[in-house]
Amino acid sequence: MKTFAEYARERDESLDDEGRALVQAFDAYYAVGSALAQARHERKITQTQLSTKSGVAQSDISLIERGLMAPTTPTLLKLTSSLHIRVHFELVAEEESIDVPSAEVLLTLVG
Repeated sequence: MKTFAEYARERDESLDDEGRALVQAFDAYYAVGSALAQARHERKITQTQLSTKSGVAQSDISLIERGLMAPTTPTLLKLTSSLHIRVHFELVAEEESIDVPSAEVLLTLVG
């Protein structure tokens, strides 16, 4: 039986540039959603409570937290404001370039 790391390595080796860009985008969306979910859990707030407080639909919060949707800037600001956290973006140069921007935006929630 393969480990996830073995599966991921095989998957990554078979991807073309477009596929790698899609995986990178999903990873970035998931990182944002995961950080928001962690902050929400730490504050013991349900998605429904955060929805009421922020004005963002609970279904959208669920999609964002699962990495299936990237929040717009206004939505991200509503969520972070309601969680009493700040967003810190850091531009990090990539080691190799593949038909996507040569820097990615990382999200760190500071609270």
